[in-house]
Amino acid sequence: MRRTTYKTFSLLYNRKLPINEYGIQKSTSYKDIRCSIGQCKQMCVQLAQELEGYTCRVEPIGGGGIEIMNWPGKPADPVSWSPGDPRFPYKSFRFRARGFPWLNDETPDDSSFWLSDNGKLRICLKAFHGAPAFTKHEVETFSRVLLQTLTIPEGWRTYKKIPGV
Repeated sequence: MRRTTYKTFSLLYNRKLPINEYGIQKSTSYKDIRCSIGQCKQMCVQLAQELEGYTCRVEPIGGGGIEIMNWPGKPADPVSWSPGDPRFPYKSFRFRARGFPWLNDETPDDSSFWLSDNGKLRICLKAFHGAPAFTKHEVETFSRVLLQTLTIPEGWRTYKKIPGV
C-alpha cells in the first residue's frame, strides 16, 4: 500500500514582535531567519556525510526543502523512474519558506529566502509514495545540521524536544 505521511513541527521560536512593515525595529523586535541556496547545498552534503547511505538534494518546490532521494533499504529504482513520477518514493524536509527561488542550473548560490514566519521556523516532514516515515535519528540529524549551517539571529530559541516520529 502506498501512502504519504505528513508531520509539521516547529524547530525554533521567538517571542519578540517582528520588525514592522516600515522596517522599524524596536528593542522588542526580532529578525527573521534567512537561508541561501548555497546553505541548502551545504546541508545536503552534510546530511549525506552524517547519514550513511543517504543522498540529498535541494528540493525544487515552491516552499523549498531538502529532498532525500536515497536511503538504506530503499528499493532499487527502475531506470524509467524519475523524480516527480508518482511511483518514485522519496522523503522531504519541507521548509515552508517565503520567497524560495525558482531552481535551475543558473540559480546563484547566494539567492536567499525567508525560513521563519510569525516568530517560528516550521519544518514539514513528508514521506511520499511508500517511503518510510521519518526516524527520530533522521529528524535530529537534520535539525542539528540546519542549526549548524544557518546564522540564527539573536533571540531565537530551539524547542527543547523534537517531536516523536
